[in-house]
Amino acid sequence: FGASNTIFYNLVWNPISQPFQTGANPIRIQIATNDDNATWNFIGPNGTGNSYYTASDTQISSSHNNGRYLRYKVILRTEDHDFTPRLEDITINFHSSCIPDGQSYFSNLVQDTYTVTFEKSGYQTFTDTAVIVNENWEDYRVTLQP
Repeated sequence: FGASNTIFYNLVWNPISQPFQTGANPIRIQIATNDDNATWNFIGPNGTGNSYYTASDTQISSSHNNGRYLRYKVILRTEDHDFTPRLEDITINFHSSCIPDGQSYFSNLVQDTYTVTFEKSGYQTFTDTAVIVNENWEDYRVTLQP
């Protein structure tokens, strides 16, 4: 994430809903951050090792702020072994001084043409089409006019 001024916002995962047969909190997540890429103390939203993120779109503990490296641990559990919780993706929203404001990352895009709209208060809205030809990497830059 960079070595300076990283602020973590929230942890989001999909799918949000799970089969009710899996029971309460079938997905539990903990996060660890550090600056040495060696010391991993996994904690939950209250900043301790005995708490877990159990709801998608939960604010990340501020104790992770300014961490350079991040790992997460996922625990899946079920009360009925005929039903399994499912986790498709995890998003960690953050800001870092080494990433300019307004930068976005989209994953799992396939080769196709997409309509993109960029909006920011005080600037003209910009809409265009973006053609994805390489599923591994594309760079699309826009400069908004005041």
